[in-house]
Amino acid sequence: MKNEGDAVSSVVGVVLIISFVVILGAIVAQIIFTTSGALEHPKIAAVTIEFTKDSFIYFRGGQDLASMQSVTLTGDGRAGAYIFKPNDPELTKRFPEGVTILITISENIIDDIITDVRAQYADGHTIVVADIKDDISGEIVYSIAFPQDGRLPGPFTPGQMISIFPGVDMLDDPRNPNQIVVVGTWPDQSSAVLFSKLHYDTG
Repeated sequence: MKNEGDAVSSVVGVVLIISFVVILGAIVAQIIFTTSGALEHPKIAAVTIEFTKDSFIYFRGGQDLASMQSVTLTGDGRAGAYIFKPNDPELTKRFPEGVTILITISENIIDDIITDVRAQYADGHTIVVADIKDDISGEIVYSIAFPQDGRLPGPFTPGQMISIFPGVDMLDDPRNPNQIVVVGTWPDQSSAVLFSKLHYDTG
C-alpha cells in the first residue's frame, strides 16, 4: 500500500514538473517572439536639420524613407511650421485644408504672421497657410504652413529639403536652448525619432 502511494506521488510530481516547464517555456517563447518581432524590422530613414539663417529639414535617405507616411516637427513640444513656394505642387497639395492669410511684407512681418496665425489657431483650423506677399511687386513670395500638430505628410525623397520654423512660438520666444525633434511615422503605426538636438538661437 505504501509503495502504491509513493508511485502515485511520483507520477503527480512528474506531471507537475512537466506542466511547469511547458508553461515556463511558453512564457519565455512569447517574450522572445514579441521582442524579436518589434526589433525585426527597425525603420531606417536619415533626416537632419540644418540650422542656418533659413533652417531646413534635409531628407538624406534610408531604405524606409520612401515608405515614411509623415514627419512631425516640434520645438520644445510646440508645433513646427513649413515654408514653401506657393507654386510648389508637391507641398501645396499636402495642405488642402489651408486657410490663406495675405500679409504685406514690412518691418513687422514676423509679428503680423504670429498675430494672424494665432487668430486662426484660436478658430480651430487644423492647418493655417500664410501667404507672404511682396508689398512692392505684389507677388506672393512664399507660403508658410502651420500644421496644428507640426505634421507634414509624405512622400519624401532622398536629397529633398524643406525650409522650416522649428516652432510657431519660437518666432517670438527667446528661450534658449530649444529641443528640436523630428519624428517619423509609417503606415504600420510604427514611429521613430529621426532627429533630436538642442538648438541655441543666436539671433
